[in-house]
Amino acid sequence: MLSLARLACRVPDEVDDGPVFRVVLQLLDAYDEATRLEPENRRRLTFLVMAITAARTPDVPVPPA
Repeated sequence: MLSLARLACRVPDEVDDGPVFRVVLQLLDAYDEATRLEPENRRRLTFLVMAITAARTPDVPVPPA
């Protein structure tokens, strides 16, 4: 499912919600890294919750990088 989410976030730069898609990808990357480092730490799921929240509320601006 995460692979499908990644594919869905790969959009051209001119898409209006492009910044949201980039943030979601960054959060998925952070989740993967946290899982690699500490697979038993449930706090790594925070990155998924944040990614879901960003994806569900694209009208809310994302913080600058």
